[in-house]
Amino acid sequence: MSKNHLVLLTLGSRGDLQPLVALAIEYKKKFIKERLTIVAPRQLHCIYQHLYDLYNIDFYSLAQQAKSNSERWIEMKQMWEACQLLKPTKLLYTTFVLEGWSIAEKLKISSAVVSFFSLDLYPIPDDFESELKETFPELYYNQLKSIWHPHVQHWIWRLFLEDIGEFRESLLDLDPIPTCFNPLPPFIYALDPDLFQGNQAGTNICGFWPLLERADIEYQLNQDDNIHQKPVLLINFGSMDTLSPILCNPDDCQTFVKQSKQRIAEILCHNSLLNIVWIISDSNTVLYRLVKAAFNHSRMHIIHPAINHRSFIQNHDVVGIIHHGGMNTCLTMVQLGIPQAIMPFMFDQNTWATKLASISLSKTITINKSWIETFDWMLQSSRSKNSTHLYWQNKVIENTRKGLDNAIEILFNLC
Repeated sequence: MSKNHLVLLTLGSRGDLQPLVALAIEYKKKFIKERLTIVAPRQLHCIYQHLYDLYNIDFYSLAQQAKSNSERWIEMKQMWEACQLLKPTKLLYTTFVLEGWSIAEKLKISSAVVSFFSLDLYPIPDDFESELKETFPELYYNQLKSIWHPHVQHWIWRLFLEDIGEFRESLLDLDPIPTCFNPLPPFIYALDPDLFQGNQAGTNICGFWPLLERADIEYQLNQDDNIHQKPVLLINFGSMDTLSPILCNPDDCQTFVKQSKQRIAEILCHNSLLNIVWIISDSNTVLYRLVKAAFNHSRMHIIHPAINHRSFIQNHDVVGIIHHGGMNTCLTMVQLGIPQAIMPFMFDQNTWATKLASISLSKTITINKSWIETFDWMLQSSRSKNSTHLYWQNKVIENTRKGLDNAIEILFNLC
């Protein structure tokens, strides 16, 4: 076993762990003797346990994930405790775990940072540079000014926020203000270069990192053994059933499910062969309870927990998917050539809905307007081997291959 130990740090939802699992698998295929550990919240690890076992990937579970900004201190403390125990020789951390910069500094190891969304969505405050210049003039003129564009303005400014400063001073016994910026850790975007919208200066655009493995949770629809021969429309709003107020608040969710029932009834009446499969992340969610109570139709199926889209689609005649516009779902469907209807809820989902609609890979829908026209478009596109879908499918697959190779090379060369 190599002395190298790469540790990956992430927080958030399934969509923030899945790309790192995909990266870890490809990394271990190339460097089988290197130790690799993924640090993430406990509830996320269970989804990928079989892949960890298959590829000899270690994992460390965080006991608690913050539900508010006031609980971020607990997360940062857990990250530091994990790294003290794991003794990494190099780190990769997501932009949700920017304390990784300070941990790497404390441990005197190299690191890299990765983002799964464009940071331009959350830009630097207008007066941030002037305030920093006034408060720390020597640091600004000696070190920061020369790297302000693109690095500090793009992402490093977040290292000067109060929570990071308190973490550095109280837990790491470091100066609360970072003072060493040479060398800078590589910044990686795990986004497709041809679909990326945002500032690319000073970054490495390393493609979308999907799970390419079919060895995932398989689900048998015992309600209808013939569903494998029938057209299927998928509905899946990903982690929104645990994050979006619309789906978490009982009253708002009740209204949403009532309107969904009307939209779905219209489609089932419109197409007598269609089966609809609604995937929900957990049976303990408000959405699952209300959907389960609302639907009693032989061609309407409800699945929990969340399953691998790729595995399901490769075993069923999926004509389209209705989803929230999460990056992983969007680009997985592009790779699989599946027409999409996007109903954005929050975060970067409007951006992806707009982008994919602009190149005719998706339609944007709402809950209070009929989905029949969009469904007909999905059905026609899936049956006609749409040339636009095929073009982008091949392009994203190629970008993924090149991007993963590039990211792995960056991580392997950290020293």
